[in-house]
Amino acid sequence: MRWRQDFSLSIRTSIPRGDRAPRYADQVQEASEEGPLTYDMQDKDPGKPMSRLLHKAHLEQTPLIYLQGIAPALYVSHFPVYVAEWHERAGSADIAMGLPSTDPRDLIAPAVEQQGYTQRLSKARLHQAQFRKNVLGAYGKQCALTRIKSPELIVAAHIIPDAEGGEPVVQNGLCLSQLHHAAFDAHLIGIDPDYRIHIARRLHMAGGNAFVKSSFENLAGRQIALPQKSSQRPRPESLAVRFAQFQERDA
Repeated sequence: MRWRQDFSLSIRTSIPRGDRAPRYADQVQEASEEGPLTYDMQDKDPGKPMSRLLHKAHLEQTPLIYLQGIAPALYVSHFPVYVAEWHERAGSADIAMGLPSTDPRDLIAPAVEQQGYTQRLSKARLHQAQFRKNVLGAYGKQCALTRIKSPELIVAAHIIPDAEGGEPVVQNGLCLSQLHHAAFDAHLIGIDPDYRIHIARRLHMAGGNAFVKSSFENLAGRQIALPQKSSQRPRPESLAVRFAQFQERDA
């Protein structure tokens, strides 16, 4: 049996490398809850295969996967999305987050609810990916505590967590190894407004082995590695809030 694809499954927006200028509208837009995204066809001829497949997806309101570029060769996936409007002459389409409503009598409320959820989830994923990219870039892809350089082992940590109103910006971020991120979240590690590292007494008391000593105790009193640009350094006021929580837990 031979399977024949006669509809589009996914669409993609790529970010140009180097100093190349964007050629398409979707390369300079952000998928969000503000409204549909204008997706420019690479080949605007409506008779070309990709145009025909995307047009078919519009006619049949087929859910699609949207791979949105946030950096060269780096993508965030959004699913489901659908083609809300088709502009044949312009060679473009309006892409909306969520699922289309097919029967306004009984599907409008679920569709609106689903779209709202999908939009919020898509925006959150985009922010998380962008936050990681920006924080790792600011810190030169090294852990601010240990100076280890291995993107597979480091993460972008929030100083003030999302749940407490923390923004997904570099100044509210730290580049940490996964181990030290977990310790920071558990208030086993504190960083004061002068960027000095503190180790919780309960971690000292649980020590006694070379691993704890080398991974934590030897960091006490050191200053964290900071981004070269002063504008990207952690906000002292945010560190003060987080450090007060550390001190309360360590009392």
